[in-house]
Amino acid sequence: MKHTEKNYANTYRIKPVVFGKFNISDTALNGMEKQVACESQPITNYFEKNKNHSSIIVNPAEKILLHTIPIHYQGKMFIGTMHLLPILYFNLCSDLLNMSEIIIGYINNNKENNTEGILISEENYNAFISYKISSIIMLHTAIDATLNYIFPNDKTYFSKKANKVIGKLEFEDLPFMDKVKECFRVVFDYNICDEKNYNIINEINNHRINFVHINTTPDGLSIAKFFGELGAALNIDFKEYLVNIIDLFKKFRPDLFIIESTTINHGQILQGENGINTIYYPIVNNIKSN
Repeated sequence: MKHTEKNYANTYRIKPVVFGKFNISDTALNGMEKQVACESQPITNYFEKNKNHSSIIVNPAEKILLHTIPIHYQGKMFIGTMHLLPILYFNLCSDLLNMSEIIIGYINNNKENNTEGILISEENYNAFISYKISSIIMLHTAIDATLNYIFPNDKTYFSKKANKVIGKLEFEDLPFMDKVKECFRVVFDYNICDEKNYNIINEINNHRINFVHINTTPDGLSIAKFFGELGAALNIDFKEYLVNIIDLFKKFRPDLFIIESTTINHGQILQGENGINTIYYPIVNNIKSN
């Protein structure tokens, strides 16, 4: 079987930030009552006592301690090192966007004609919509999670929105766009409302609201609103939006936003006799040429 490699999407990847992993000394290791090697011993009793679903795992062989969340599946527990969620969300957003571009890019590059209107299969068309919508929602989630993370635990200030002095927990409960404005103003003494990224974030927020709280259907009087909202979201230059937002946070927190790559190959696909299979995206395993 012949395989040809093709790449259709380039995007940002942020270096993952490890969360909850600590080196431990021999003295500390010897003094621990519970020493469990996560690769060799079960931790059944310990997990049952832990009500918040997280666990402290000690691996004596590597002299590390993990504060992590076990994954329970068919009577087994799978344990791993966590990445900081805001960065994980941004990279997931990149993955979803990349997949939507792979679908359209593959079809476009396998068309012999250059006509403006190309009818594609129902499966491919709706796969593109699914990935594009998911990437927009994930970017909103990534922004929200980052704002919550970078707001200092010991910071208090007078919030105009809340009309009182608030701290981190109250800040996290503010409406999304108020959180955007107040985080940059309070933490970085920066008025984000004066730059284009504020409008980009506001647009992403509006799209997210339309997706999550959509109450219109493509029929009757609501048809213009339905297609207008969905069409605007599907046709924005979302890659530019993603890059701008990452660069914005990178300006203020370069320690968190370390760009690992601006050109990635994780969207690489293999073309075979029976269609194509993605290497890193097994969910989409048969993108047809039309």
